[in-house]
Amino acid sequence: MDGILRDLRLALRGLWRSPGFAASAILSIGLGVGANTTVFAWIDNIVRHPFPAIPDGGTLVALNVADHEGRLDGMPPMSLPILDEWLKGTASFSGVAAHAHALATAKVPLPPAAVSVT
Repeated sequence: MDGILRDLRLALRGLWRSPGFAASAILSIGLGVGANTTVFAWIDNIVRHPFPAIPDGGTLVALNVADHEGRLDGMPPMSLPILDEWLKGTASFSGVAAHAHALATAKVPLPPAAVSVT
């Protein structure tokens, strides 16, 4: 225990003698801890809680319209009446939500570019 206290006193004395180094060391450690906390919070939200508005996100399923061979290419998008029929015709779903994805071209002074619109 005496060795730890001696080392701590020596470290504090060294930091007191060079306040510039002490400030940069404290700032570096603070930035490192802050950045690390931020990254872990992002990873936690993405991996463990991807859908915070949905209480039991692990039970989500995605439904698509496909032809009789299971191909999605060339099929019309799913409509709200189809979603309503699926919700009425089954007791397995407690709710249904829809999501649409489309591409659009924005006309701005820059050259036209395809953008994703959701």
